Amino acid sequence: MSLQDAFEPYEHDYRQKVLANTWGHLAPEPGRSYEGFVCFAHGVHGDSTIIEWQFEDLPPSPWFFDDLIDHMNNEIDRHLKDRSYGVWIWEGTFKVFKNGKSRWSGKSRPCRISPRSGKGRSL
Repeated sequence: MSLQDAFEPYEHDYRQKVLANTWGHLAPEPGRSYEGFVCFAHGVHGDSTIIEWQFEDLPPSPWFFDDLIDHMNNEIDRHLKDRSYGVWIWEGTFKVFKNGKSRWSGKSRPCRISPRSGKGRSL
């Protein structure tokens, strides 16, 4: 066992406490459903990003950001069999349970985009 292994549990607990003390007032309320949307993109080189999101009365927080990234990656994995890149809009509800797990209920759909440069290009 290394010295790093010995301190790892303590460091994890300490980070969680710092997050809660700093950003705890922004955390999603357990048991409450938030209705909204997420617009995200997956590029041809495998990069993905969130373009915009909005949920009623839900401020940004580290916990929501982690859940949002996980959800975006799950949605991209589901749609990669149909398209390797694109922009999607997901609409539905987001809910956090008392145990910290979250549930995303809704549907995503691809958005049609067409770049201005080049003739006849359409994605």
